[in-house]
Amino acid sequence: MALVTTPGSPTADSYGTLADFKTYTTNMGLDYGTVADDALEADMRRATAYLDRTYKFIGTRAQSDQALQWPRLVTDNDDDGFNIPDTTIPQQVIDAQFEVAFVYASGNDLLAYNDGAEIKVSEVRAGPVSSKTEYVSGSQESSEVAAIGHLLSGYVVAGSGTGSGFTRVSRA
Repeated sequence: MALVTTPGSPTADSYGTLADFKTYTTNMGLDYGTVADDALEADMRRATAYLDRTYKFIGTRAQSDQALQWPRLVTDNDDDGFNIPDTTIPQQVIDAQFEVAFVYASGNDLLAYNDGAEIKVSEVRAGPVSSKTEYVSGSQESSEVAAIGHLLSGYVVAGSGTGSGFTRVSRA
């Protein structure tokens, strides 16, 4: 079934198109192998759902009946000082979806994906709130997760989500 990418649609299930995903991955030098188009579309739907469930975006949804979190009514400008129209999905949000979809298309589950990073110490405290993750020497957090956090940094409420600059909950 084809992706529905119409901004604000009650039936939308993806921010970006399959053709744009393929162009993005090619331009970024990412190779997901020989995954069939229908499986890529499913990965893109999962990626959209992941973003919408993981991140608390700035502003409010533009329409009460829209299926996805974007487009949004945003009173502040983006990081570059530009207004974000309430009919637009920022390219960084679409690119973040493509990064997540690539992780899925590569056979990884983003919620468990750590690119070989071996956790040495994982600590979470309740008050005052604290989080600490220490990796075994030479091991680090996934570059895909960091890319997602960087792409979304100007569009999320501080402290929401995962990735670089955000709190990441790790399971020991």
